[in-house]
Amino acid sequence: MLVDHIGIPQIRDMAKRSEAIADNVRLSDLPRLKEMLYSDDNTAEPRIDVRIRFRSGVQGFPEISGNVSGLLRLRCQRCLGSLDWPLNLDFQLAVVESDADIEEVAEPFDTLVAGEHGVALAEVVEDEVLSSLPLAPVHEKIADCHDAELLETKIVYEQDGFAADTGQAVAKTNHPFAGLANMLKHVDDETD
Repeated sequence: MLVDHIGIPQIRDMAKRSEAIADNVRLSDLPRLKEMLYSDDNTAEPRIDVRIRFRSGVQGFPEISGNVSGLLRLRCQRCLGSLDWPLNLDFQLAVVESDADIEEVAEPFDTLVAGEHGVALAEVVEDEVLSSLPLAPVHEKIADCHDAELLETKIVYEQDGFAADTGQAVAKTNHPFAGLANMLKHVDDETD
């Protein structure tokens, strides 16, 4: 497991020596990410590979660069089935001690404020993975979804104005602002 917290002096020391950490992290140890995963009792506990390198930064701040790779099993937001999401993520962060130091970091770097308790590497990795994921992950093609035939039928029926489950005609979607342009034009004509 990645070290819980590393203080700024320790990070600077590791950066001077260009140390590296490699770990195989259980996704159950990353609680926010775990909530997004598709759970299946038949699979082994998922893990991701994490590689982190500490370096002395050219700006005087230590830098953490890393790579996270593996396969996440997410829940497709279209069919609610499992979706295999390959992960190969690189990141680079300049570590600063306070919010005031952020202004001194050059533009291409993202910053990480260590604060008085230092840096929790597992949280850094979890943040980077979460920020790389889409808001609503879906299969690339509907054909890859669970019950794809039913989904395709439902989408076609609803576009044609029929309920997919009964085949009965349904009212078209209400577009409350569709006539707004005409109404505004009418008001403008009256004022002229």
